[in-house]
Amino acid sequence: MGISAQNGFDTTTHPGSKTTWNSLGRQERDDVQREFDPASGRHNLKYRFRAP
Repeated sequence: MGISAQNGFDTTTHPGSKTTWNSLGRQERDDVQREFDPASGRHNLKYRFRAP
């Protein structure tokens, strides 16, 4: 499952603001996963870290 958060995860003090969330389709989700897969070569990995 993939989630599209087009406005990011920012917060606001405006009570009337709306953020639309939707799930990604299979093709879009697969494209995003391929983009950030280290083996894809689409980006240069600067540093690898792991959280304990």
